[in-house]
Amino acid sequence: MTIEAVVPPVAMIVDCTTDSKARVLQDLRVMMKKYGARETPTAYLFEKRGRSIFAAKDEVGADEVLEVALEAGVIDVEQDEDGRIIVDTGVADTKTAEQLIVDSLKLEIDSSETVWHPNSDTQVEDVEEATYTTLSKLEEELEDYDDVTGVFHNLVPTDSAPAPVPP
Repeated sequence: MTIEAVVPPVAMIVDCTTDSKARVLQDLRVMMKKYGARETPTAYLFEKRGRSIFAAKDEVGADEVLEVALEAGVIDVEQDEDGRIIVDTGVADTKTAEQLIVDSLKLEIDSSETVWHPNSDTQVEDVEEATYTTLSKLEEELEDYDDVTGVFHNLVPTDSAPAPVPP
């Protein structure tokens, strides 16, 4: 189940896995109302992507992975501060890209998931501190809810207040 919401001006998508859709929907609506969020269509502000995270390997960086994976439909390749390689693909291309990277570079897959990536032209870069605080508290509460599997938003980091990081 996916719930779309907005904490003005930030759009959110909350993915859930549950056997009681009515209970989760009611609980999350109460939670969102508490923080001033309202349910509204926001999926058009995002692109669904496959995301694979590969374990760090000394001699392999983002450039080497990009070289190998371009032919497999890779959208973006980054390396995090721990040296892990993060590869974004179209949802349908995820397994193909993973297999190509594993076979070519002998990298180990840490995780693989579907994420909602904000469209570059609809990202929100500046929010008031109160909005940032509200969004952070809501995101924390949502992530603590057992049936929530992912919380995504279109707020990008700034120097003064980094955006909450999706799981």
